[in-house]
Amino acid sequence: GAASFKLTINCRNTKQIADANTLTTGITNIGRPKVNGLSVQYIPYNGKTDEHQILEKLLLELKNDGVCGGDLIILSRYSLSNPANCLHDNPVSKSVGILKSSGQMWRAKKSEVRFSTISAFKGLESKAVVLIDVDSFSEQTVRLLNYVAISRASALLYILYDSSKEQ
Repeated sequence: GAASFKLTINCRNTKQIADANTLTTGITNIGRPKVNGLSVQYIPYNGKTDEHQILEKLLLELKNDGVCGGDLIILSRYSLSNPANCLHDNPVSKSVGILKSSGQMWRAKKSEVRFSTISAFKGLESKAVVLIDVDSFSEQTVRLLNYVAISRASALLYILYDSSKEQ
């Protein structure tokens, strides 16, 4: 007996983020975004060490631009305990912030950088999303996870992907 209706307006994402989601995953977005925003940044990496260095540099730039704490989240399909995660056994440097991966994620301090798996962050949103460890574009389960991750961003989106997997 629940009522249902088709969404016609995307109130979360900018046009650029919605377009990036369709381009990256091949999944058509539901609803038309009404807001223009900044371009989505696709950043290739060559191996986990290179990805970690790129992530550190990006996070420092964002912090210097005033994006931090509850406005930013790093998302990965891999947990921190998984060696496929570029932050596995190598957290962010103190100059970037303290990695927050548990507790009340919405209460992040300015000195903290939030991290979550994509699955755990489903249904939530953040002004800025840095999607890391993108090592596949074609597997159906990965495409669905990437779709969820990308759609969490409301203003800024950075996608760090394995350059050997370019489409």
